[in-house]
Amino acid sequence: MIERITSGKFSTITRLSTKALRLYDERGILSPERDPVNNYRYYTLAQVEDGIKIRMMAEMGFSLEEISEVMGILSHGDLDELDDIFMHKSSQIEREITRLKRLRNLIQSYNPIEVLYMSCSEPEIKQITGMRVLSRREKGRYSQVIGKLIGELMTELQRDENRGKVHMTGPVMFISHDREYREEADIEIAIPISGRISLSSDEYEVKRFPELRAVSLVYTGPYHEIGAGYSRAMNYVAEKGLTISGNIREIYLNDPQRVEEIQLMTEIQIPVEVQG
Repeated sequence: MIERITSGKFSTITRLSTKALRLYDERGILSPERDPVNNYRYYTLAQVEDGIKIRMMAEMGFSLEEISEVMGILSHGDLDELDDIFMHKSSQIEREITRLKRLRNLIQSYNPIEVLYMSCSEPEIKQITGMRVLSRREKGRYSQVIGKLIGELMTELQRDENRGKVHMTGPVMFISHDREYREEADIEIAIPISGRISLSSDEYEVKRFPELRAVSLVYTGPYHEIGAGYSRAMNYVAEKGLTISGNIREIYLNDPQRVEEIQLMTEIQIPVEVQG
């Protein structure tokens, strides 16, 4: 008879908390068996090794989806597929090491103001020319919606009906339609274009952005740390006594698929009214 192990004992053996075990059960990653007589839930000795593997992957930073994928591969015995997964995880860890070293160096700086601003260019007031854009707008979380909309707009431009007829004339931009930070943000993504375009859905819009004046600076670094750029730009607006007069834009100057996070360049544009 296979020895049955209670959740508490299994937790002690594998060093997985009972909360984690419930989560792995809900996701179908590691599920206990039910006794047909008393309906109690038990783990087996055979599952101990799986529990230890899962804990090791969790400590290495694997997501639930990645752990589930690895455990599925192990159950089918096709170990060759694991190479790509672990190489990808290794690359992610290397990038995180680079990011943490950069943060350590910044924290050790003697000048805290310099730390906040060293990733930003000098703010300036510039004239932004009008432009024709392909646009799509949607509400949701920044991390989910921005990348999704960019992909959909690029797909729209590359449809057979548009290939060779329409061209990008500038980098992708994000326009914020919220007056304050919201988890469910009102997000618009736009791509400057020229030429004749055929739209596959009324969810897309071709329109013209008017000419405007804006406080502009270029922030270099990971998107999730762009707050330093906004801080410097807003301080400049206040110092110059300017009035914000439109929706803030972010212009993505390079491709996150081709450069490291610390090399990402984003232009922040804050539309303003200039007196005199």
